[in-house]
Amino acid sequence: MLATAEKVKVFAGYNVNIDAKLFIRSAEDYEMVMDLLMKESEELARTFENYVEKSSACEKLVSSKLVDDMLASFEDPEYVLGGQEGFFFQNLVNTFSKQVVPVLHLPSRAPFFLEFMKKIMPEALVFEKNEASEPILLALSSVEPNPAQSAPIHIVAEYPTGLTVKSRFGEGEITTSRANRFIFTYDPINSSLILDEFFTSGYKTLIDKTWMVLLSGYHLLTGDILTDEFKDKHTTIMKDLAAQSGWVHFELAFTSDDVVREFILKSILPFAQSVGLNEVELVMFAKATMGDSSEFDSMPFPTLMAKWHHAMGLNSTILFHTIGCYMSLAPKDVKVAFKPQHVMDGFKKAENVLISTRKPADGKFEIAHKTFEFNEKTLDDFIKKGCSEREYESVMYHVGMMSRISSTVGLGDTISSSIVVQLVLASLEKEDL
Repeated sequence: MLATAEKVKVFAGYNVNIDAKLFIRSAEDYEMVMDLLMKESEELARTFENYVEKSSACEKLVSSKLVDDMLASFEDPEYVLGGQEGFFFQNLVNTFSKQVVPVLHLPSRAPFFLEFMKKIMPEALVFEKNEASEPILLALSSVEPNPAQSAPIHIVAEYPTGLTVKSRFGEGEITTSRANRFIFTYDPINSSLILDEFFTSGYKTLIDKTWMVLLSGYHLLTGDILTDEFKDKHTTIMKDLAAQSGWVHFELAFTSDDVVREFILKSILPFAQSVGLNEVELVMFAKATMGDSSEFDSMPFPTLMAKWHHAMGLNSTILFHTIGCYMSLAPKDVKVAFKPQHVMDGFKKAENVLISTRKPADGKFEIAHKTFEFNEKTLDDFIKKGCSEREYESVMYHVGMMSRISSTVGLGDTISSSIVVQLVLASLEKEDL
């Protein structure tokens, strides 16, 4: 549990980057992108067209040359903070709380990237060493850039609803059914989850029970990265953070590699006090735990949450979010970090942030009401169907869903980080530490 302190340090790790938003507004823009992708590889071009045709999101690792060529081909890219750590950090900054001090994981100190971060909050802290090589925390404004490093930039190619383009590999035309994006990533630091050397050498000395830890970033990994050395290092750090800090939250993300999923399930999740995930991740990790059964695809969310939680033997609180519904699941036989009202505050904050940051260009909202087979009154019954051996406390916030939003980029990260940061503030403001 979190120890009482005048100020609480919140460590946000591990993945932070800059998203360069490019807008595919016309068939000409689409053709230009396809030409660039064909130079990279036909397979990448086919994958891009396939996902545009489905109007589905996707992220692929690409070469640094493709990133440079795409930036040069579009006028005035819009640069925004990205990565789950980036969203945690941005939400912490936006709260303007004097009680919270963000501490960043910053393995890249490339000049452009460092200046970008300094503009957001120069007084944020990073791990460093003093002249005597002792671990310290240093204000971001005082950190020296490293010209030898490259900035972690992800190209986020957005396209609108109703974009009609000529198919490059099929017959006829493709018309997008919804707005979405395709992310092209050259980021050797985050894709290999290289940790900041100042963090790894200093966290044991500096982190204590007055700290909160917010972690994510394993989703871009591939099985070949998971050497025994990598697994031992990350598992040890996770155990240490759980033992040393007041609270560790881990945010799951879509992970396509079976080996990576197994590592997360066995070596990372068991040490988190709370875990965040959406409906896709819930089904994915439930299948990885309990077998690839098709029944999980249609199982009500609260039933599957309880079934998976019990199968994993977790003691953590689950914070579930999907468009139109937020739920928590906390075992009653474990002392949890937050009271039910804190969780509800977090859910409401996330919805308010979603509405305020995703306004359509004309400012007009269209709110639809999504119907679930469960509701606040029947929630406990659905949970017991998933696990009758253990008692759970649950909170549900059922809301309307926005059928028109300005952008889908970072939508899930925005929601999840808003929930967690509001939980931090709720605890501090209500002195329920």
